[in-house]
Amino acid sequence: MPTFLEQLAEELKGIAKTSPDLIAAFKMIANSLYEHRLANHGYMPAPIYIPVKEMGGTDAAFEVVVRVIKNSQSRYLLKRRSQAEADYHGSLHVIGTSVRGEDQPSDILDRLSVEIFGEAGKLSWKDLEKIGTAIYDESPVRRTISVTTVFMLTISEDQRSELTEGWEVVEDFNASDIIPIHAAVLRWTDEEPTRLPIMRASNH
Repeated sequence: MPTFLEQLAEELKGIAKTSPDLIAAFKMIANSLYEHRLANHGYMPAPIYIPVKEMGGTDAAFEVVVRVIKNSQSRYLLKRRSQAEADYHGSLHVIGTSVRGEDQPSDILDRLSVEIFGEAGKLSWKDLEKIGTAIYDESPVRRTISVTTVFMLTISEDQRSELTEGWEVVEDFNASDIIPIHAAVLRWTDEEPTRLPIMRASNH
């Protein structure tokens, strides 16, 4: 006897002709998620964060490429993801945050500030140079498309001590421990002044 989830998966194969019961089930799930977002400032619990993103198919995000200047030489820093993260465990990545439904610009900036400096309010929009828009195909890790606004923060070598733990200098954009879409973002960022305002990258 197939389980409810197995029955659901089988019916979804013919999603173009889904039954009224399945449509009603999706509406109930959507309503529950919406109510949870409203009550929790757009936050989704970690265990369902990725599946919910994948069901939606697309999301919006903001990211910050960190560049450090030393002796007139510029280098990029990436942050290594911990094992506690939802995915991409142990990989080097460009830090960022997804946009939540109730976000104000200050909320987005505070989360980026905490990720970089460990505290809200230390980063301002004036500190950031807009690079452009990146369209990410994150499959197979996340089966979703992310439309991401990318900024760059330039710091001095002395300011590196103010950063949170886990930041590493990137010597090779093609290193195997860099998330592929973020390796592409580094190459794109480094194309100044010929850089186009929009790019697309994938993990494939």
